[in-house]
Amino acid sequence: MSALKLAASDVVAQPVGTIRTYFLRLPALEREPRLELECAVPREFTGKSVEFKIEVEPDSGSRRTILDRWLPPGRVQIDPVDLSADAGQFVRLSFGGGGTAPSGLQVKPRITVAGEKPKPEDPRIEAGRQALARSNLLIILLDAAPVDHFGSYGYPLDTTPTIDRIARDGVRFTNAYCNAVYTMASTGSLMTGQFPDAHRVLYSKNRLPREAHTLAEMLAAKGMKTAAFLANSNAGALRG
Repeated sequence: MSALKLAASDVVAQPVGTIRTYFLRLPALEREPRLELECAVPREFTGKSVEFKIEVEPDSGSRRTILDRWLPPGRVQIDPVDLSADAGQFVRLSFGGGGTAPSGLQVKPRITVAGEKPKPEDPRIEAGRQALARSNLLIILLDAAPVDHFGSYGYPLDTTPTIDRIARDGVRFTNAYCNAVYTMASTGSLMTGQFPDAHRVLYSKNRLPREAHTLAEMLAAKGMKTAAFLANSNAGALRG
């Protein structure tokens, strides 16, 4: 991105063929809401192009296309897209498109209003953004979900659309195994890298031993801030 003079914190990269959707409420009509962004294609994709397609779908109407442009490698400022027709409503903004390059870049996509003057940003915000941009890790653990009920693994019903989309956009493993068939033991293995007979969280009365070195502790030692949000106590602090 340096060839395009872009900072990583300003860019949303999107693989071609994928769709990213935001659900939001637009500002009121008198504020004249509009969408502003730049679009870019990395210069190393010489001879290729990317389609930048944006659709809006208000709760009160049907979906319509508000931007559809094919761009070669480079960086282009897009004219502001008027959103007054849907002002004040909850809408879904969907970003997608095809192309012959692997991905396109959306630069500072934002909703603005008439007469709005950008406020100077607190330098501490940029410093924090740059620190976080170096290393972000999100683990989503879904309990009691057999693989034969996921569309990405061949299930015929559309029961897991979000997971299926993540599988299309990323890496899907087809030969992976958990270390136990129940939550406590398998979560202990995930968080420590140890087999259940090593970490010994086998029954409801068990906890991880104090000497067990967890993933959160390893990340914290590298200066990362860690947190967990749980809906199942069998995978939480009660088990170590």
